Amino acid sequence: MMPRRSIIAVSIVILVIFAAGGIYFLVNDDKRSATNLVWSVDVGDEFIYQVETSHFVVDNFYNISSQDITAINNTRIRMVITSLPDIPQMINGELFITEVINLTKTHCSFENGSEITPSCYNVINTLLSATLLPTGDWTLLDILYPDEVSDAFYPGEFTSALHDDYFLFGYELWTIDAIIRWSANVSLDNGIPLRAVDYKDSSGSTGIQSMFILNLIF
Repeated sequence: MMPRRSIIAVSIVILVIFAAGGIYFLVNDDKRSATNLVWSVDVGDEFIYQVETSHFVVDNFYNISSQDITAINNTRIRMVITSLPDIPQMINGELFITEVINLTKTHCSFENGSEITPSCYNVINTLLSATLLPTGDWTLLDILYPDEVSDAFYPGEFTSALHDDYFLFGYELWTIDAIIRWSANVSLDNGIPLRAVDYKDSSGSTGIQSMFILNLIF
């Protein structure tokens, strides 16, 4: 049985993980040249995703209700690139997280332009923004983090793995009674997440689970 911790602690960790600085990540500390990394998308570019959700006994789990999750299932959302941060010339695993991954780069709405419920918006926009990656040196991004999770206790563990037709990038955290996991298969051509998944599970203590799956349509 995989070890887990409290939901309150998990909620705090989510906020901290996506806040710039202040954490020592379990990543490669050696700084390497990142001069080949470039953004292959532009501010203003738009992409459409199909949303699939599932949940089990969710009632304000991570501030998301069952109604919110059910309402957004089988809908389409529009992701707009709003900002592309400068990439440091030298990076290591921690710098890449704080200077690129943690920064908000996207805005999401329903395909027709209407706003997404704030709780679902936070999950979806954070997931897509965190998995929008620069291209040009996938080998570098691959060596910054382990291919598989080995010890995802606080503060959690980032992973990356280069495959023939996509780049896998994600994060996982184990606590005494919960698991948080998000990841995406990222396009090698433009760095856009092709399929992104956010998964939360505290079934060991509360019997609660939620999952968001976003599949790129065009």
